[in-house]
Amino acid sequence: MSNEDNTKLLDIANQMWFTYEAVFDKSVKLLSKRYKTKISIDFSKKESFERAFCERYNFVKSTYMNNDVEQLDRHKISAIAIIEFIRAKLLVTAPEISPEEEDPYIAEHLIALQTGLTHMHQMFNNLTLYCVGKNVKDWHWPISISCPKNHFMAIMARHLYFTEQRYSAEEPYKTTFNELDLAEKLFLLEWITLKAEGIDHEEIINKLKNFER
Repeated sequence: MSNEDNTKLLDIANQMWFTYEAVFDKSVKLLSKRYKTKISIDFSKKESFERAFCERYNFVKSTYMNNDVEQLDRHKISAIAIIEFIRAKLLVTAPEISPEEEDPYIAEHLIALQTGLTHMHQMFNNLTLYCVGKNVKDWHWPISISCPKNHFMAIMARHLYFTEQRYSAEEPYKTTFNELDLAEKLFLLEWITLKAEGIDHEEIINKLKNFER
């Protein structure tokens, strides 16, 4: 990877970090009330997160992509960020949280997921504005029959939490966190949103040749 590519990748990691901070600021009051604790960010871990993000990005690109792929798409980038934010353990609680089976502590996973989705939404909006001149305000989530409306993101966060319980620190890239599986879920969320907004994906495809994702 060239120095220019490394710089671009670090820029993406840095943008992700500031998006994480913004999401945290919007969510912290509600999460602190839910878990009855003070929650803050450990800013000393910023550099290690950025390094881990770049390493996982390069791992995914070199392991799973064809040689002619110049950069990963927004779904994979967002999935990598979500995973690395969870692994970084950025949130500090006082007092510490004791895990509960009925209501596990998923603040880390919720904020990581929201950060990845926020980044992807920005890229997605660039795409829809360029291709069809439409601003999509928010994601259209699947409706779970047995759960309240708009509860699907919490379901995803819980799945990430329980997936993490099977994580092996000795093999960081062979964990049960699967970047491609998560990226596929993010792609499907985007597809559902396109359909719900009445946007013709064929029109987007026809313009993608001139659009840098």
